[in-house]
Amino acid sequence: MKKIITLVVLATFVLFGTYSCKKYEEGPLISLRTKTARVANDWKLDKAIQDGIDITSNYPEVEQTFEKEGGYKMLFNGADYTGNWEFDSDKEHILIKIDGSSDESKFKIIRLKEKELWLDQTVGSQTIRFFWAPK
Repeated sequence: MKKIITLVVLATFVLFGTYSCKKYEEGPLISLRTKTARVANDWKLDKAIQDGIDITSNYPEVEQTFEKEGGYKMLFNGADYTGNWEFDSDKEHILIKIDGSSDESKFKIIRLKEKELWLDQTVGSQTIRFFWAPK
């Protein structure tokens, strides 16, 4: 009986401890897949929202591929781009650098699941939330 009570108490602490420390605002409580494995996928833009307004029509053809080894590909309105991606040091942002450009794009990870990727990009005072789904 003592073993069962101990296991229940331990499981409760682990559950609540994990919940309070989850990495992303809308992220899963736990995942058996690494963050890299969840990002590495072929994604298509499902929706883009800015200030509560659906602006998806501004992005008629957008797809991106994150490779496990750090390679990156994007199709944007008929043009193909390649580059590299990585997490920042605390794995709260994805950093993307397109080949031939000195600029780096920074996206805050809001939700990171195997079949859902929500990213916020802030430029100046404007924030756009991008909702990605697997291709």
